[in-house]
Amino acid sequence: MAIRSPPRLAWAPGDSGLVSYRDRLVQLHDANGRATRELASERIYDVRFRDDGRIIALDDRGSITFKRAGELVEQTHFRLGDLVRSPHAARMSANGERYVAVTERDVFVVQLIGGEKPERIWTLHAKSYGITSESGATIEVRKLKSVQMSPDGRLVAIGYGGGRSWIVIEIESDQFLQRGGSKRDPSKIVGSAGSQQLVP
Repeated sequence: MAIRSPPRLAWAPGDSGLVSYRDRLVQLHDANGRATRELASERIYDVRFRDDGRIIALDDRGSITFKRAGELVEQTHFRLGDLVRSPHAARMSANGERYVAVTERDVFVVQLIGGEKPERIWTLHAKSYGITSESGATIEVRKLKSVQMSPDGRLVAIGYGGGRSWIVIEIESDQFLQRGGSKRDPSKIVGSAGSQQLVP
């Protein structure tokens, strides 16, 4: 499956540098924009600076954490039993503390920091939310190809029905806040309950 993640540019805390993702390449830059180190060159979905200065990247295997200078700290994997499941899409919160991912089997949110190890904190139950096709049949998870997380990591937007429909779900309460139809990708949809924006 082709992975078409958008380019990403994220500033380090204090604007001391930045990290970029473009054309399947993650690079570390100084404050003037000069590339200083290549961090990854695989199928990347998202990359962010955390508030503590560490860099988090999501690839088709899991999450990778780097120190501010680019040294590898740890790597986690998307796992279902003994198998690594590559996602169709994955997006992080603006602070890099959690992410949402879509695999062949499920849609889930992982909390990366705050505990002893990364922990899955939410899983989508498509039938209970009424995520259905035009005929009324429940959409198979493997057909959910588009997902977006709000900057604060509180909300998830999921696209379905060929990208013509979407739903916004609050993770903590496990309640949907909005649903609608659009010809636009959910990652371009702005707005939800109140003034929360879903575009990073």
